[in-house]
Amino acid sequence: MWVLTSGKRVIGCTTVADDKPAWGWTPDEAAQDCLYLFTTCTDPAWRHSKPGSLIAWWAVDKAAREGRKFVRRGTIEVDLMRYYATQGFELVHEVQRKNNLVYLMARRAQRLPEVERMFAAGTAELVS
Repeated sequence: MWVLTSGKRVIGCTTVADDKPAWGWTPDEAAQDCLYLFTTCTDPAWRHSKPGSLIAWWAVDKAAREGRKFVRRGTIEVDLMRYYATQGFELVHEVQRKNNLVYLMARRAQRLPEVERMFAAGTAELVS
């Protein structure tokens, strides 16, 4: 688990894993080296600062620095799927899982130096 802080206040958190769910991805996709981003949540009082986007972009940059191909995530919420699309994630699969339709999304890993600069300048901090 990683947390995004501003001073001593936690304004967001996420879990980053090497393993993705065994279901929903093709065998070729499952074989790709990627990070899986899940359980991301943010403090609504900080909505104006887009902490969820910052967390997602940090993960995309982290994956690229580690030589991975993608960052993947999933949601059962249509509005979250649309929000993740604004962060550059594309819908890859819609999978029926128990009583929910799950939207599986991916974004190609890439270096995002502007995110790194934000953390270096102390305007954001992610700690595990």
